[in-house]
Amino acid sequence: MLNALSVATGQCSLPNERMIDRDQPPIAPLALAATMNLSRRTFLAAGACASSVLGPKVVGAQGSVWQEFRRDDVGFRIEMPGAPRIRVQKADPVDNWITSTDAQVRLQNEFFDVSWTEFKDIVAVEDEYTRFRDMMTRAGYRIEEDVPLILNDLPAREFIIETGNINFVRRIMAVRKFAIGIHAMGARNVHYSPTARRFLDSFGLLRK
Repeated sequence: MLNALSVATGQCSLPNERMIDRDQPPIAPLALAATMNLSRRTFLAAGACASSVLGPKVVGAQGSVWQEFRRDDVGFRIEMPGAPRIRVQKADPVDNWITSTDAQVRLQNEFFDVSWTEFKDIVAVEDEYTRFRDMMTRAGYRIEEDVPLILNDLPAREFIIETGNINFVRRIMAVRKFAIGIHAMGARNVHYSPTARRFLDSFGLLRK
């Protein structure tokens, strides 16, 4: 079975990773971060992480102040409970993607993450759904719900996994050359958590 934390982030400990916001504390303990070596070629299937890895009461300096996180270059906004830690990865010239960016915040025993990858060509959103399903299958996790959605007039899907240790909801959509994942993780039934609902439902595309 794949390492749960690797499946969750899918973009750590790679040679071409460039860190941003270095002054912010890392999300994962260093000992665990060392295990996160999943290839970027399976990045967009990322989504599951054991809530026990995060541990309770780990807000730290992040606080619980909700604020807008906005990316005009990608074309979206979302509310997050604190300033996110951001990491960026650059692709090799032979890859079909350009950069992959991840913004993470945790609040008590819940983890919130929005990620986006810029591809060289228009993204086929059905391919991203398949990529995610395949990784969950390989990791040994059963998808409890696989629900079609419409987000800002575009097709998306919401995936829910509940295993006791790994409980999360992930929404996946594509906008032009960007694939976007919106992910909340925590205790069982995290998809009913008021903070998770606020995070998920605050996502909006910026109209040009």
